[in-house]
Amino acid sequence: MSDFHQRFVGQLQSLAISHAAWKGTADALVDALARTFGGDHSPDIRRLLYSQPLRAALHGRDVALWCGHDGLFRLIDQTPVGFPAAVRRVQHHPGGPQTCRYCLLTEPHALQPELEQERDPRGEFIPGSFVHPQCAAAWARLAAALQAEIDRAVEAAQEALRRAQPPRPVPSPSPEILRRLEALERRLQAPATLPEIHRIKIERDSAGLARAVTIVGTGQRLLVKRNAKKFITEMVPADTNAPVKPAPINQGK
Repeated sequence: MSDFHQRFVGQLQSLAISHAAWKGTADALVDALARTFGGDHSPDIRRLLYSQPLRAALHGRDVALWCGHDGLFRLIDQTPVGFPAAVRRVQHHPGGPQTCRYCLLTEPHALQPELEQERDPRGEFIPGSFVHPQCAAAWARLAAALQAEIDRAVEAAQEALRRAQPPRPVPSPSPEILRRLEALERRLQAPATLPEIHRIKIERDSAGLARAVTIVGTGQRLLVKRNAKKFITEMVPADTNAPVKPAPINQGK
C-alpha cells in the first residue's frame, strides 16, 4: 500500500472515531477528506471509496465503510469498547426496527432494507433487535465480551461466598451412644464372643452417629445395629450373610 493509501486509511479511521457512526452522501465524504489531502485528490478519493481493498484495510482497523442500497455511505467505528460502555450499549435498547442495535443509525423503511433482524446462537430471530449486516459481527463480539465479564463476576462472587461460609462441624456422638459402645467393647473382650478380631467397621448416619458396627473375627462375624434407640446384635458365620436371631446388647454399667 502506498503512502497516500496509508494516510487515506488513517484519515478515514480518524473520521470514524470522531463521529462513532456517520451516514451521508459520497460528495460529503469526499469533501471532508479533500480538506486534508487537497482538492486535486478528489477523483482519487471518490474512486477509493468504492474499492474493496480499502474496505479490507479499514476492517483490519475495526472500521466499517460501505455504500447502502440508497446510495449513502456509512462509516462506523467498531473498536472494541470497555465493560461500562458495553453495559450502556446493551441497556439502552433502540426499541424499533429502524435502528441498528450496534451503531444506532436510523434507517428508513425501503424496498431493500438496510437492517436485518438479529438471530440468537440457535439461529432464531430476536424480537425487536435489528442490525446492519456489516455491524452484526461487531455486535456479537460486544455481546460475547459482556457475557464473559458477567460470568467472571458471578464466578468470583460464588467463590467469595464459598470462602465466607464456615465449614460444617461434624457432630460428636451423644454420651448415650458412647456409653453403649463402651458396653459393647466390654462384651467383645470375652473370649467366647470372637476368638480373634480381624476387622471392625463402623457405619454412621447423616448426623454422624453410629448406625451399625461390624466386627469380623475368626470364623464368625458380629453385626451390631441400632434399631430406633436400641442396639441389637447378630452373630453369623464369617463366610455367609445369613442372619441369626438377634439378641439385645448387654448395656453394662
